[in-house]
Amino acid sequence: MRKTEQSLSTSQNGVKLFLDDLNYISEILGRNEGKVVLICDEWELDSINELEHWNKGKIKKIEIKREDPSVSISYENGRVFIFALKDTEESIGYIKLIEDYIDDKTVFGTDNKAGYFAPFIVLILSILGINVVQYGKIVLICAIMLMVLSVVLIGWNFALNLNQVNLFTNKYKKNSQSFFARNRDTIVVGIFTAIISSIVTLIINRVVG
Repeated sequence: MRKTEQSLSTSQNGVKLFLDDLNYISEILGRNEGKVVLICDEWELDSINELEHWNKGKIKKIEIKREDPSVSISYENGRVFIFALKDTEESIGYIKLIEDYIDDKTVFGTDNKAGYFAPFIVLILSILGINVVQYGKIVLICAIMLMVLSVVLIGWNFALNLNQVNLFTNKYKKNSQSFFARNRDTIVVGIFTAIISSIVTLIINRVVG
């Protein structure tokens, strides 16, 4: 009696990848003279480098496949799906290597972290305002309203981006803009909102006090 071979699959959400990462995953699947096939949407690629100057429209899905053993990884909208036709020791080894690698590439739901900046600052200010109850009911009510608003904004931003954002960047990491460069405008708005919120809180404290 012997155990029958079964297919094996795993997935992970919120994964941000650059071309460097796709190259490394291709190298993993290409070990031991394995034949690797690269597919972007309905196009088969000769090299990952072709994605850097892609002109076939928006990239929706990327697949990297190894034929023997049959192991594939598909990447779409920040979701990685890994599949092996048979749960052999070799296939499991490839999957484990890929899983360990993409674990470090996972972000919190979305790459647009700057979108959380303003409401997070407002949330902190509102919590501090609630603690300063000696200033009266007006400050307490305003602080509670700000806290509810900030929580709603954070939840809305997370849900919106989690469902719509594409975390793939068809550039090499060294050629990609930094987080602050990509989100400069949003960060400025966040800082401005935090300053205005602080000024409003101080004014209310002065009036009530």
